[in-house]
Amino acid sequence: VTSLATLTSGFISNASSSVGAGLQVAGNLSASSTATIGSLTTITNTSSGATQDQLYLVNAASATSTAARLLFRAQEAGGNATNTASISGVLTQNYAGGTAYLTFSTLRAGILTEAFRVVDSGGFISYASSSVGAGLQVAGAFNASGTLQASGATVLGSTLSVSSLATLTGGFISAASSSISAGLQVAGALNASGTLQSAGATVLGSTLSVTSLATLTSGFISNASSS
Repeated sequence: VTSLATLTSGFISNASSSVGAGLQVAGNLSASSTATIGSLTTITNTSSGATQDQLYLVNAASATSTAARLLFRAQEAGGNATNTASISGVLTQNYAGGTAYLTFSTLRAGILTEAFRVVDSGGFISYASSSVGAGLQVAGAFNASGTLQASGATVLGSTLSVSSLATLTGGFISAASSSISAGLQVAGALNASGTLQSAGATVLGSTLSVTSLATLTSGFISNASSS
């Protein structure tokens, strides 16, 4: 049949003597343009105890950055189809072992925008950044509502602001100083609005200025004298 416009209440069978649906195909089914399926479709293939390939999305080209994409759509208010999300497999190296990455995109302000990707270098995950230099790369703010744990060194490229720090155990804090020789290293003024306590000896490298000293117990004050 060539240029069939409509087939109503009939069955088409290709290379199959058993017909159980409107279209029965034994073997590959190819569409050179868009194929629309208006109802729920189930792809079934049985392979007990193993993984079975169920669906191939093929971009039959081989240049770098060639991608095959799965699109998710919904109807907008005007009745037009709108792409709401996508998953893309992108070829990054088309020779030797070959490499690729996987991107996940969502609809933002009317534009399908990449949300994150899983790259070929060690399974790294990147959020909102196409450049990945660590296991998890985040461009923008990172919020953790629970405990944030790092088993290795934590390297910061700019300021770390900590609110309501309860405990810092076995670590060092350095403010405006690249050289750290104690638990707390401060280059510049140190202000304390309440009591400043030291359980051990306090060593000062320069002048100590005290205003409105109320009490000095069991101590010595020396002015302009090294003895």
